[in-house]
Amino acid sequence: MAYHSLCLFLVLFFTVDEATAQWAVYDEEVKQQLVRVNKIDVLQGFDRQNSTYDHYEATREESGDVKLGTAENGVTLKSLDTKFEDSTKLPDLTQEQIAKYVGTEADCGQKQVSAKHWEACTGLRNLRLQTMFQSHALLKNLFKRREQIVKLIHTARKLPTGEKLGSLGQLQRATFEVQGQQALMQADALQIQVLMDGYRQREALYITQQAEARKSMLAQAQAEKNPRPPRFLPLIRPRPSN
Repeated sequence: MAYHSLCLFLVLFFTVDEATAQWAVYDEEVKQQLVRVNKIDVLQGFDRQNSTYDHYEATREESGDVKLGTAENGVTLKSLDTKFEDSTKLPDLTQEQIAKYVGTEADCGQKQVSAKHWEACTGLRNLRLQTMFQSHALLKNLFKRREQIVKLIHTARKLPTGEKLGSLGQLQRATFEVQGQQALMQADALQIQVLMDGYRQREALYITQQAEARKSMLAQAQAEKNPRPPRFLPLIRPRPSN
């Protein structure tokens, strides 16, 4: 009886020990898979501390201007209340930039003749030039965004790169980056659409001011050319009483 009990104990001992060792192997494999799935790590091939969206960064200044992107990929969107007639408010609109879009000199008359007409004419011209300059810079920024998304897609296609070095977490990171960039593009597109509509309204207001100032000048010139004679009331003498 004691012999049978000893044999049963030994069988159970080695069986449990073998099962425990087998489960330990399974646990280690599961742990490795979990590490591969959840390890984000870095996406190789992206600059600025692994950032994939430097051209998506945006800041808003106290003046209301919005800067999209950084460095050579950046563009400044002037606010709707910008005084476009004041060239100091448009530092990016240099003579070199103006020459790209128009080959003639501004002809808005003399400011001392009619300040309002000059402001409207100069503001309208600068507004159109600034819109062209910003549109050109935006196209460059949008191309960089598309280029970065394509780069992300190509990187994601290579993930994971191997059983030991690959990381499924990197694939999740790449997916998140693409979705984030798409969301930012939609938000920026709406902002640009509203801004461009506001520019058209500012353009219409400049045209209105220009027309009103011209009408005022014509009325003043007409008044100086043909001044109206003063109106005198006839002297009514009282009749003598009988």
